[in-house]
Amino acid sequence: MFVVEALAGLLAAEYGLADVRCQLIKGTIRDTYAVATANEQYVFSIYRHGHRTMEESAAEADLLDHLAAGNVPVAPAIRRVTGEWLLPILAPEGVRHGVLFRFVPGRHLDRQPEPALAARYGRAIASIHARADDGLASLPRPHLDIIDMMDRALDALANVVPHRHRDLAYLQDVAARLAPGIGALPMEPPGYGIVHGDVIPSNAQVTPEDQVVVLDFDFCGYGWRAYDVATFLGEMRFWSAPAAAEAAFLAGYEDVRTLAIWEWAALPALEVARHVASLGTPAIYVNDWGSAYLTDGLFDRLVATIQEAAARLG
Repeated sequence: MFVVEALAGLLAAEYGLADVRCQLIKGTIRDTYAVATANEQYVFSIYRHGHRTMEESAAEADLLDHLAAGNVPVAPAIRRVTGEWLLPILAPEGVRHGVLFRFVPGRHLDRQPEPALAARYGRAIASIHARADDGLASLPRPHLDIIDMMDRALDALANVVPHRHRDLAYLQDVAARLAPGIGALPMEPPGYGIVHGDVIPSNAQVTPEDQVVVLDFDFCGYGWRAYDVATFLGEMRFWSAPAAAEAAFLAGYEDVRTLAIWEWAALPALEVARHVASLGTPAIYVNDWGSAYLTDGLFDRLVATIQEAAARLG
């Protein structure tokens, strides 16, 4: 973590700001700060050393710039006075890169959202998919290999919670059953391309005017568009949201982009795969986040969710 006073001085110099004040919001995959000046507010995120390459981090900002130019509701990055997106910061572990983003007032989307807001989130996600296929050059972002994501999650869990060996054996079996079908999915646009990668309620900001703005593209990359849709559906079931929220999200999405028959068919498997990958995330980052993020209670709940979702596969 950086001393906020020192960070404020650095941002003032690098972005031409005055009277800068900073406050840490959260420190997980990247450290995120609220930044305020006399007249404006921003958000500044600092990537962990080694988490992304410099090119990958800059590509996230390029994507946001492209989306904002197409009137997609996102929070774009802001360039330094030098014209660059990234601000290198020398930390004890090595160079870390920071990015300044436009601040979006409002609140996170509820975990049991009103259907009208869920529909707007669906439209926004579909707009990201459609706009990313419209004149955007190839970006140096990773491919979201769902099978590899499950394997990495299970390897990390085996190291962090070895006492859950029965559950781990069950999850290994689930992942093995999912892999052939997922691996056979088409990898051509429009069903495959740039995705957000983490379509959860907390990554949708509801403005005072009830606009839904999509935040946090740290997981963006190339993948199946149905994965983004399946992620939201899985979140709604995990949080016991009314079915109307799922239906509204799907209807909003298809207002912009129609899902192909194969995408509809893939949703249940991708939903289960997302849950398996999510369960392993706190284990993968245990040395950054600490072990308190992966409690037995959370593990129990996520395994139960996976069992319920897997039962719908038939």
